Amino acid sequence: MLGPSKTAERAAYDYLREQILSGGFAGGQPIVQQEIANHLGLSRIPVRDALKHLSAEGLVSIESNRRVIVTKMTLNDVREIFLMRGALEGVAARAAVTNLSPTTLERLSMLVDRMESCESNTSEWLRIHEEFHSLICIQSRMPRLQSEIQRLSAALEPYLRVFLVTHGMAELRESKHRSLVSALKKRDPELAELTLRDHIERAFNEIWTLINRAKTLPAGKKSRSLAKSEGAVRASGSSR
Repeated sequence: MLGPSKTAERAAYDYLREQILSGGFAGGQPIVQQEIANHLGLSRIPVRDALKHLSAEGLVSIESNRRVIVTKMTLNDVREIFLMRGALEGVAARAAVTNLSPTTLERLSMLVDRMESCESNTSEWLRIHEEFHSLICIQSRMPRLQSEIQRLSAALEPYLRVFLVTHGMAELRESKHRSLVSALKKRDPELAELTLRDHIERAFNEIWTLINRAKTLPAGKKSRSLAKSEGAVRASGSSR
């Protein structure tokens, strides 16, 4: 994740980004700069500059009248971003194969172990998950590709949170992360690319099914988890 380096601006950036990705600020919600500044004990300048970074990442939109709105995505937007991320991360995995050291491969295996041990801590799982994918992207040695993948990953994080709240353990048990590490260890570029793309496509299919089930089931027949997921999807900005 690329972001600001100044202390006050970084504090505003980290706070706003976490609120958006966790669903604290819902899609379509306006962000009042002075309110954020007051909450953080800052002037408006670092908040304004932090919002510019978030706009570049696609998490907020700054309108012509300087009004700032949290980006609201439709289901088709989510689908498009998943497809883009799968294609780009596949390229990164293919390129990374020849650059991975034994130490890096060991680190990737350790991160998979840690993901599988996170039984109920969604935030921790997402943090480790981001580190896992970022490490592969870094090893591609393609900084522009890495930056674009980071931007897409940030846009999808609210939907991953929804998925883990309702189907977290199934995702961990059936995860393709360990298969991906095995493919990388084989130094097979094509296998690494196909395995990573399959992993992301599978995650998209699960989330797509979840959202559509929450959208179409009669209210009286929704399970508790689906009712929770429907509310979370609304909070993260999906259209109905």
